[in-house]
Amino acid sequence: MKQITYFLTLARKLRNAEHFDFYSSIIGNIDTKAELPPNLVPLLNKLRRLFQKEDAVYKRSQKHIETKSLYALHKKRKSANMWIRRMVEAATYSNDAEEHEAGLVLMDLMNKYADIHYVPMTEASALIFSMIEDLRKPRYATASVTLNLNAGIDRLAQENDAFKALYSERTYNQEEDKNEGSLHAIRLLVDAAAAEFVDSINVFYRIHKMQRPGDPEVISLLDDIITLFNAYIHQYETILAHRSAKSRPAKGEAAIVNGDAFDE
Repeated sequence: MKQITYFLTLARKLRNAEHFDFYSSIIGNIDTKAELPPNLVPLLNKLRRLFQKEDAVYKRSQKHIETKSLYALHKKRKSANMWIRRMVEAATYSNDAEEHEAGLVLMDLMNKYADIHYVPMTEASALIFSMIEDLRKPRYATASVTLNLNAGIDRLAQENDAFKALYSERTYNQEEDKNEGSLHAIRLLVDAAAAEFVDSINVFYRIHKMQRPGDPEVISLLDDIITLFNAYIHQYETILAHRSAKSRPAKGEAAIVNGDAFDE
């Protein structure tokens, strides 16, 4: 008699994207079919509700490009800061007395903030903010105008503001992740709900097949769902088999099984 193949071991081996696709495809296909027998509806609703939570956590994890973007923004503001520093350094060698004096004045300030390139990114934010405030004070602002640095200072301020905004967004998202729980934890809950749903389908199908006469519509619906589940189970079994085969030794090479070498 048909039944849904045991799948929990398989589900726990799937990558996050595969796990998401596995349940998204099955639930989506079931939702297109006729209404389930009343006793199965609460179990499907439980699975759907938990999967919606996995959906939210999974999609948020896919949106976490903030860390990579933060490094990119940090690099841009370091570049903007280095441009200012190099212009100031060059001015200290200028033959023009006014430029030379402006370079010396600003070099003292730049040396005060030399750690910007070496401290953690969050600490660099505070240092850059303080340096920009100093650069805009009358004593340094005059020297900055002499060396035409204002556009570069504005650029540094913009890059620093962009970094701080994205850092705040990432911090908020990480806190939301904690509140929603880990993807691993919700995956286990989805697997458990799916197993409960599957066990009930197998039982209902067996009962209706043994009844005389059985309800042909219910039998047909459950038959379709069993076929659907098994199709995706077999699909991912094949994917995992191919993936495992890539790590197997070539024919004639020694392989390791439970710590012992053998020849295939």
